[in-house]
Amino acid sequence: MSDSPQSSGIKALITCPALHFISELVFGCLVCILVALSLASIPLVQGWVMFVSVSSFIGTTVLFFMYMCGAHVPATLDAVYHCIAFLFYLSASVLEAFAAISKQSNFTYEQYIESAFAMVFLCLNTLLYMCHAMMSGSTCLFSVSNCSGQDIE
Repeated sequence: MSDSPQSSGIKALITCPALHFISELVFGCLVCILVALSLASIPLVQGWVMFVSVSSFIGTTVLFFMYMCGAHVPATLDAVYHCIAFLFYLSASVLEAFAAISKQSNFTYEQYIESAFAMVFLCLNTLLYMCHAMMSGSTCLFSVSNCSGQDIE
């Protein structure tokens, strides 16, 4: 048995954080694809959504591989990253919803549906990042030794 509470390798794939990471990666990839394929009614919004989805995809991939390799990732780093990613995704989903609504009368039905599906996956990914941030934050709050290195007396 190891001293570390974190699992590594194949065992890490069946843990709750790993399932969050995998679902964040899958939905983030779908967002990237759908936004890249859709016709931009507001190019600045499309650029922000692509920036958020690609940078969050890269950050989540790095954290996921760190967990898979068994590297010690502080709970505060995980919580802060997922809170920032949640706020970025929240702003991107609101902007994409505005773009989808404004697109309704100007574009074809297929273009509107692409934008609507991108918005749905953005909202799902926003919820996933929020859940992961809450889970990481609660781990940090309830385990003071993970956050500050000191035990509660």
